[in-house]
Amino acid sequence: MKLGLAGKTALVLGASKGLGAAIAVALANEGAHVIGAARSVDAIAALAAQIDTANGGQIEAHALDLTEPGSVAALADAMLARGGVDILINNSGGPAPGEARSAPPEAWQSGFEAMVASVIGLTQRLLPPMVERQWGRIITLTSSGVDAPIARLAVSNGLRLALVGWSKTLAGEVAADGVTVNVIVQGRIHTDRVNQLDEAAAKRGDTSVDAVRQASRATIPAGRYGRPEELADVVAFLASERASYVTGSRIRVDGGMIKPCSGPGRCGGLELGGAGEHPGQAQQGQQAAAQQQAIHEGGRLAGGLDHLQEHADHGADGEHGKPLPAEQAERGGGARAGKRAHDGQAAQDIEQRQRMQQAGQGEE
Repeated sequence: MKLGLAGKTALVLGASKGLGAAIAVALANEGAHVIGAARSVDAIAALAAQIDTANGGQIEAHALDLTEPGSVAALADAMLARGGVDILINNSGGPAPGEARSAPPEAWQSGFEAMVASVIGLTQRLLPPMVERQWGRIITLTSSGVDAPIARLAVSNGLRLALVGWSKTLAGEVAADGVTVNVIVQGRIHTDRVNQLDEAAAKRGDTSVDAVRQASRATIPAGRYGRPEELADVVAFLASERASYVTGSRIRVDGGMIKPCSGPGRCGGLELGGAGEHPGQAQQGQQAAAQQQAIHEGGRLAGGLDHLQEHADHGADGEHGKPLPAEQAERGGGARAGKRAHDGQAAQDIEQRQRMQQAGQGEE
């Protein structure tokens, strides 16, 4: 399938590592001229070695610090001086962990400036040339917290949802101008940073890295972490000519991990019991309930990764791209790897309950 990206100009934020780097490479390999923006311009420049120049694609680097309004303005000026961009990939780091009941106002304010105001401001400046050309793609990466809020990530959950609402509103405003606006909701993607976090968790919990990864994979129906290239391919399609009728959407790339409940007794799109069910629906509901329980139990071991994954997913190591202290990484790992014997028994119990429910022999 030809995506029609040859000759298009794409700006990818957070392109020095992780998902941002994978997206930059994917777009360039489809023939796009990619400007990768991040603090580390050397890391972006090194991505050129991964580009198949036969398609005409290339990557260049531009310095960017989303926490500095002047840096964001300078990037917008530079892009407009060259006629704007066709594709904008909004990809930012996350705020420090914190509970909803105690996160201070300063955390909300600083997070808003770095994660929301900078992204919206940059988009608003780069939008007019897209509208004038009657073609544009705006894609914003968020996190699984926008669909299933992550404990101790109150600021991130709230602010990333603000981006979802803004994206949906903008999509309706510019759809007739040939500009699509979509959101990516990613689950656990296997980046180098995730490897570091798994190792830190294993050390903190006095267990093996394999045990940590096994517990984490147990919460993902696909049974594995995603590859950065898999998410990048989804982004490349959304950025392409082929996706011209996809806008205002929230696309999950999570291996089936996210299972939000849409109301009482309703999880994962299935009614959990109740009258008037079609044949087989009750069994589906029981299976969904068992899966939800498995995710909940497995999450006690793997859940500590969630607030650290928030930083890993976006090519930023810590608070708005700043290094994440080793002590904090290990502390998050401890939440995931503690009480191994109990969690192992819980996993066995859940598996047994699933088999019984699937056979119509549920305990309840």
